[in-house]
Amino acid sequence: ANLEQINVARKLGANSFTHTFNAMTPLHHRYLNMTGAAMTMDDMFTEVIVDGIHVNFEMVKILARAKGKKNLVAITDAVSIKGLKPGEHFLKDRHVFIDKNGIGHLSNGVLAGSSNKMNQMLHNLIYKANVDLVTAINSVTSNPANLMGWKHKGRIAEGLDADIVVVNPAIEVLCTYSRGNHVFQI
Repeated sequence: ANLEQINVARKLGANSFTHTFNAMTPLHHRYLNMTGAAMTMDDMFTEVIVDGIHVNFEMVKILARAKGKKNLVAITDAVSIKGLKPGEHFLKDRHVFIDKNGIGHLSNGVLAGSSNKMNQMLHNLIYKANVDLVTAINSVTSNPANLMGWKHKGRIAEGLDADIVVVNPAIEVLCTYSRGNHVFQI
């Protein structure tokens, strides 16, 4: 989309850029295209796949600095291949090869989703893209909740849903609470 089309979409209620950088024209120094708009429009969220394959970690770092702690949303791009082991898989609508990093590819090499987990995306933000801790945590908690308009999720405070994931410093999941109830333990 060009800038005029993006502004029309904003007026019609668009509030987020999905899969930022993927299938978008590259950033250009003479005109603001979709990529530039995603980086500069402070009233819109910007979603990014933080696996280092869909988007380079240095570019994720640049995007995080541009969007700040309130507008970056980390996504997994997990699709129906989630949970499948690396190798060749025949799905009902396509033939997918999953590599050792959990990334799906079609036979022609085109990316076809992933089997990423959110804790790995947070790990990548902190340890591979070197995004500051507040921006990284917000990108997987309060920012997605705000994007979706969920008032009772994404934060820890009295009266909210108390959906909590406890991780260790390596961002490995130790236990999970859903609405305050303990539902998973390593």
